[in-house]
Amino acid sequence: MKISRLISICAVALSATVPLSALDLPVRNVNGTDYYYYEVKPKESIYSITRKLGVSREDIVRCNPAVVDGVRPKQLLLFPVAEFALGAKPEVCPEEQPESTVMDPLPGRIVADNDNNSKEDEDVKESEDAGTSAVAVPDNAVSQDSTEIAYDEDEPKVINVGVMLPFMLDSSRMTKAAENYTEFYRGLLLAVDTIAGENRDYAINVTAYDTEGSVQKVMSLIERPEFETLDFIIAPEDSVCIERIAARADSTSARVINLFAVKNDAYLRHESVVQANIPQQMMYAKAIDGLKELYAGYTPVILTAPDIAADKAPFVSQLKTELETAGIEYKEISTPSGFTAESVADSLVAGHRYVFIPVSGSREMLARVLDPLIGLRETAGNPDDVRLFGYPEWIILRGVMEEKLHRLNTVIYSRFSADMDNYPTRRVMLRYTDWYGRSMNNTAPVYGLLGYDVMQWMFCTADSDISALFNGLQSAISVSCPSASGDCGMVNSSLDFMYFLPNGKFYHKSL
Repeated sequence: MKISRLISICAVALSATVPLSALDLPVRNVNGTDYYYYEVKPKESIYSITRKLGVSREDIVRCNPAVVDGVRPKQLLLFPVAEFALGAKPEVCPEEQPESTVMDPLPGRIVADNDNNSKEDEDVKESEDAGTSAVAVPDNAVSQDSTEIAYDEDEPKVINVGVMLPFMLDSSRMTKAAENYTEFYRGLLLAVDTIAGENRDYAINVTAYDTEGSVQKVMSLIERPEFETLDFIIAPEDSVCIERIAARADSTSARVINLFAVKNDAYLRHESVVQANIPQQMMYAKAIDGLKELYAGYTPVILTAPDIAADKAPFVSQLKTELETAGIEYKEISTPSGFTAESVADSLVAGHRYVFIPVSGSREMLARVLDPLIGLRETAGNPDDVRLFGYPEWIILRGVMEEKLHRLNTVIYSRFSADMDNYPTRRVMLRYTDWYGRSMNNTAPVYGLLGYDVMQWMFCTADSDISALFNGLQSAISVSCPSASGDCGMVNSSLDFMYFLPNGKFYHKSL
């Protein structure tokens, strides 16, 4: 059986530590560099190898990032001869170093570009001890070249991914946005590790660039030679940056993935762009189609509130228009302070079926209508004669409010839907905690899962039909070109419906 061994070699300018030549390890030349190599024996662990070779765990992982989660029998460990030989001296960093931010051997860390304003080690240590999401940037960090090497007669298929996001490494404090982007990147690396363990015929190179929230920085990054080699580019949220990246990528084979600028329409002008978010008007249309399909035979009841902002007015307006066009009767009921089940029952016909749609997705609106609707449901001849339909924001609700959504057999539409009780999701979230020492944040979407899903999707579509439906842990992606002439990019048309089932479970359906 053919076995491909992919070993990630990271050349780092550090001083020599252990004379491995004293152990008489064999030497292999890889890409013009001599390496000591050691083949892992059965039942050996990374810790037993540290004792056997006299090399620290940190040095083993630094030189062999693939073993961060442990070693396997017959796995090869490589160590640069120049660093680990007897009498080796520290390498002198060349005067010219690439300025790009690149992936550190340790998962979830980002190494700053080679300038003079990187943080001091002490500052990084303090931020980590405080439990923040600060990205570690060693003062002596230098740019690295990550190379995937296959010891097989067949070369692996290489997928090059560029992550261009404002990590804001030089800021004194990490912003919430930078924290979310860091979590996204860490989730993406987790997916790379999963893919590497299951697909030995592929090598995935990930390079992370700190755009610093600057158009000028992005302009300098896209002129670098390595930009031509990228297959996928994760673009920042800024629309000007997306335009600059897309204009450059149109002349390459790269796909620019827009995950964070929901309203951006660069995909209409640039063939390289993939808008991974279903546009708002398309989302509303699909949500309304789903509502009409799910609740055929129900009378829609729109719940208004005189003292609560109608933040869902655009959706409700489109809903009314489509209901009127389809000849479907609907009701509107005001829910002032003190709204009760009895007050709503007076406006309804016993034995009829009703689905309630609030004009606001706020907690304030839910707090006002949930108990009356539950009371109405409990007194109905058939509990399912009373249903609730709602909005993406409700995904993050926990505790009593979530329990009440289950009691009403609620359905919501959303670009993202993650079932935290689902075993594959829990497994990934636990691995994330094991790797990074902290849990993913409770956001909508969960950025760590977003990074994980997108990397899996990029891998699945690298050599196959990009328009095929992908169902991830949190994201459903089905992209197509909206132009009949095909002279534009692609846009995601998939929308999730999340069911809060009465038994406390969840069910997902994508349209």
